[in-house]
Amino acid sequence: MTLQACAALAAPQGGAGEATVQDVVVQAEHDRVEAQKTPQTIVRFDEKKLRDLTITNTRDLAGYVPGLTQFRTGVTTSNSNYFFRGIGEYDPQGQPSVGVYLDDAYFPRLLGSRIELLDVERIDARPGPQDTSSPHNAEAGVVQIVTRKPDNRKRVEAEAGYGNYNEWKVGALVSGPIIQDELFGSLSYSHRARDGVTRNLLRSADVNNVDLSNALAKLRWTPIQPLEVLLAFDGEFDDGQAKSYNNLAIPGNTSSTAYYPLYPLNHFQQYGGALTISYQLDADLQLKSITQARRFEQVALYDNTSDLWARSSNWLHYRDRNYTQEFRIIGDYGRLDFKAGVYLNRDEWFSGRRANAFGTVTSVFAVPQIATTFQPNWQELWQYTNTYAVYGEANYRLTDELKLTLGDRYNYEKQWNNNYNYSLVNGQTTSSLLGGGFATTDWLAAFYNPRGVLNWSVQNSASWGTGSPKAVLSYQATPEILTYASFSQGHKDGGFDFRAQGPTIASVTQASVPYKPETLTTYEFGVKSSWLDQRLSVAVSAFWNDFRNVQATAIDPVTNSSHRFSAGHGRSKGVEGQATFTPIDEWEIGATGSYLDAVLDYYAGTTTWAVWANSPFGPNVVVPTAAHSGSRLPYSPKFQGSLYTNYRVPLDVPGVWKIGASVQAQTSLYTDIINNPYVKIPSQTFANLQTSYTTADGHWTFQLAVKNLFDRRYPQSYTYQAISTGRPGAGLPAYWTVSYNDPRSIFASVRYVW
Repeated sequence: MTLQACAALAAPQGGAGEATVQDVVVQAEHDRVEAQKTPQTIVRFDEKKLRDLTITNTRDLAGYVPGLTQFRTGVTTSNSNYFFRGIGEYDPQGQPSVGVYLDDAYFPRLLGSRIELLDVERIDARPGPQDTSSPHNAEAGVVQIVTRKPDNRKRVEAEAGYGNYNEWKVGALVSGPIIQDELFGSLSYSHRARDGVTRNLLRSADVNNVDLSNALAKLRWTPIQPLEVLLAFDGEFDDGQAKSYNNLAIPGNTSSTAYYPLYPLNHFQQYGGALTISYQLDADLQLKSITQARRFEQVALYDNTSDLWARSSNWLHYRDRNYTQEFRIIGDYGRLDFKAGVYLNRDEWFSGRRANAFGTVTSVFAVPQIATTFQPNWQELWQYTNTYAVYGEANYRLTDELKLTLGDRYNYEKQWNNNYNYSLVNGQTTSSLLGGGFATTDWLAAFYNPRGVLNWSVQNSASWGTGSPKAVLSYQATPEILTYASFSQGHKDGGFDFRAQGPTIASVTQASVPYKPETLTTYEFGVKSSWLDQRLSVAVSAFWNDFRNVQATAIDPVTNSSHRFSAGHGRSKGVEGQATFTPIDEWEIGATGSYLDAVLDYYAGTTTWAVWANSPFGPNVVVPTAAHSGSRLPYSPKFQGSLYTNYRVPLDVPGVWKIGASVQAQTSLYTDIINNPYVKIPSQTFANLQTSYTTADGHWTFQLAVKNLFDRRYPQSYTYQAISTGRPGAGLPAYWTVSYNDPRSIFASVRYVW
């Protein structure tokens, strides 16, 4: 269910409208003051702000959080990627560098991390290492969705809406007491569907549709005053197609056309459950136990290229099982407050993949036509990871104005890696490593041939231990001005490459060599202030990051093969700011902005360059074909910002009419660490409008929202493969794949709150 459907509070009958508005305003003010008093960068979206900006899922945060870069599209609707200050994970299978939480529930993969907002109280985005304050280590930052707990308030809500491209949404929420003052429950559900926005000219069908359902249920029990037991379940069901891309190498391509010859299948299901038991020992000390289980399963046929021969496409089966137990203690003794925890996590990852790998690359348009040589194979990967951690941080008020924060984390991780590669070439009877023929010109072999001989297998394990200290000194100069300086470290776990999916010895090396944990050290200085009787709030921070053992897929000079390894050291520095101004009670103006310089200072791999006699950029162009010292880190725009406003229009009739607008902009960036010009994303700007009317009793709200007002279609990701040397047109793209953001969306909805 969208946020509009289920975030509003409903008061007892008789005063629903006024109580709802009052509760929302009071909670919003409390959240704003709390964020302003926190000595770290934090971007908070309370219920009012989420509604005003029509943010209905975590991907809608793109552009509103300084320093946060997101794809405005994904391999599926339910997938999202997050980069804070130039640091993130671009592979959907990978462990996130930015931790994503639904309440205390951790999402272990980027697959399924685009979350529809159900019954949300607020969202917090916190850049920088969060290892001492979050259960799972999060080197780059955290995005946390905080949902409402059911209580004695009875809330019943429903919403329906319709928009262009035949988009429609329905949703409902019910919450309240089951046994007054003791047992409470809530249940919310939403479904969103939309027709495709891209035309596949080969299949004569619209693709890139949406078919997404979400559910959230909570049961809360308070049998005695010190004890609270909270049981929560969430589910997500994504049957929308896998992403169909556009191919710039095909004449006549536009942002609305695709050429994939196969059907872009996708079935994704995710379930999560969390049992949280809290016990207040006394007025100062609380104990908490959090037990979680999360699983997802996906079957998909990915179009990675929009290529007429489906090169690099994969028919895959993913499965993840994740189990967590945490024990936490929280204390508040006036000048001293603290939080500490013991954290255990078990992750079981399976990937079954029919990979349409290739050797020599030719042009499908060559005359005479020369087929690409394929290496079809089946990869079966099982990775088991155990993580054990102790963490905590404490705040001590040296004086009424001066506060010292100290924290630390010790993290121990062990991963078992079991990787198998089977042939999909008909007639191959001998392992590829023993001379068996593993190549074919049949581009369909990867999708239809039965699994054959075992080419190779790797079974190994590795372990790592890391520490993450933190220190913050903050000074409340006046009740309206807070300054702070901080040092913190964060880590991203090491592991084994999950992309070893070829039949050659190079893939054996790729599967065998583990990569080290990344280490991020951050120095930050910030000022938070309020002015003009708190009508103006300003927060500015400056940071410097030292990034060690950067995990990247490149040519490793030690093994002379391409795999994910510790490829060098990087750094990023920048300034971030956010401000809100309320010149009159009816009018709010907000702005965010960031400057970022994120570079790979030292590259430990082998740097290679190529001269392309033929290229879209002219003859004899020199381009990097591997990372190099001085490369810009992926998804790191130099400048990024937003401007938004909301105004409550004075009416002579009962009710509340609001109008709003926003603009988001970012400069160019690269999608990989190589910085090949083929994968440079251009600068982009988006504008949005929305208006709403709420009846005087607060029961009905009618809204019209327009996103991407000027219908701008910008590239969000690129994939490029040049025609092999010695083939006709060498250097020109065999495929040059691009994904675009969604076109303009016009959506009208009505919400009823009882």
